Order: sequence, then structure tokens, then C-alpha cells
Amino acid sequence: MIQIFKEFFHELLKLLPKLIIAVIVFLFFWFISNRVRNFMRKKGHLLRISDTLITNFIGSLSKGLVLIIGFSIAMSILGLSGIASGLITGAGVSAVVLGFAFKNVGENLISGVMLVLNRPFNTGDFISVADITGTIVSMDLKTTDVRTIDGKMIYIPNSMIVNSPLTNYTIEGKRRFEFEVELGVAANTFLCRELMLKGLDDVPEIMKDPAPVVTLSQLAVNLKLKAYYWLKIAEANRNILEINSEAIENCKVAFEKAGIEFADITDLKITNDKIPVDLLRT
Repeated sequence: MIQIFKEFFHELLKLLPKLIIAVIVFLFFWFISNRVRNFMRKKGHLLRISDTLITNFIGSLSKGLVLIIGFSIAMSILGLSGIASGLITGAGVSAVVLGFAFKNVGENLISGVMLVLNRPFNTGDFISVADITGTIVSMDLKTTDVRTIDGKMIYIPNSMIVNSPLTNYTIEGKRRFEFEVELGVAANTFLCRELMLKGLDDVPEIMKDPAPVVTLSQLAVNLKLKAYYWLKIAEANRNILEINSEAIENCKVAFEKAGIEFADITDLKITNDKIPVDLLRT
């Protein structure tokens, strides 16, 4: 047992210089990879690339390639070049195991490359994907970073974006919004429509072409009028929530000045839930 330990310690001492050199080499390449990434992000104009989304992605990709080269050289110094080549070429059992372990990483990387080539969005675009709506901030090898309207940062895997329907509101330039009001059955619908259109027209961000539309959406015990209007997302100087709120408030004020009241609605809920006897006594 002591002899085995001595042999192991002796082999470790023989390997120690190579191990130190390998670690230094890998740390050197780590330092270089960060410099390369920052250079690619800041000097994208040298490649005639103005979109920061692409330059950030190329910077992250460049860092990954430099790290792979550094790892391969470090393994060669340790005499493990076979393992390094196996990891790079995908040969051997270890590569298969790592392939399964990093399946999602590889999928997100390939998806990121597809997004760069297809260019469905740019930095600053307002998009909606996988029930997430917000502004594109950046994209790297794994995720696309989106800032929602309420200020939250959401990191969406690139593969999710590729595999989900994506709506880019900025490319189209406009987005339609709508809201509904409910009035009594005796209300003058022609007058109400005119008042709603006037209220919408007073909001500067609402587009004149296409013009807002107000339709009668329900004719029953109560009347429902529905307003449709369009906003230029890229040119809006205010938050969308503020613009929508002003549109609704303008219509409310116009109705109040004209003496038009909203419908008095009573919701009835039918349920089979048991009511405690104590509640009935009170």
C-alpha cells in the first residue's frame, strides 16, 4: 500500500510541471478570449456590422472558439491530446456522454446562429414570443435577453425562440389595440361612437392612417361598443400603458360630459358549493 502511494506521488511530481504549464496556458487563453470578445463587440464596424445584437453574438462565439483552442493545447501539454481531439471531433464514448449532457447548450448555440443568419429582430425591437412581450436587449450563445414593459429582464433560450411563433411589432411599425365599453340598451350608439372617436383622436400617438374604428359588438340586454386603434410602437415617446389609459379616460370623460351612463351590470354566479350554516344565521 505504501509502495503504491509512493509511486502515485512520484508520478504526480513528474506531472506537476506540465500541470502548472497547462493551467497557465489555459488561463492565458481565457484572458485572450475575453479580449477577443470585447474587441469583436466594440469593433463590429470593421466587419461592416452595425447591429450590436450580431456583434455581441459574434463576440461570444469567438470567445468560445478561443477557449476550445486553449483547452486543446492544455490537454496536449498534459499528454492528453487524444481526449482533446475526441472532444473536438465528437469521437469516443466521452464525447457521446458530453453530447447528451450539453444537448441544450448545443441546440441553443445552433439556434443562435440561425437567428443571426435569418435576422428576425434587431437590438431595440419590440417582440412577442412564447407569451413573453418586450424589447430585445442582447443575444449570446445561449439566450436572448428581453426587457418586458414592466422592467423585468427575461433570458429566453435561443432554441425556444426558433421553435416558437415570433411577432416583431417594430418591423411592421404599428400595433393594434382595443378596448370595450358596455352601455344601456337605450343609449344612442351613433352619438357614443362619435364621442369615442373624438376621445381617441385627442391622443397624439394614435395613428390617423389607419384611422380608429368603433363598432357595435353586442346587441342584447346591454350594448357593447368596441374601439380599435393603431400605435406606432417605434415612435411612441410614452409607455404604451399610459397611451392606452389616456385613450380610455378620454372616452370616459366624453361620456360623462354628454350625460351618458355606463351599464349597471350585476354578475350572477351559479355554484354547487355548500354554504356553511353559520353564515346563514348571520
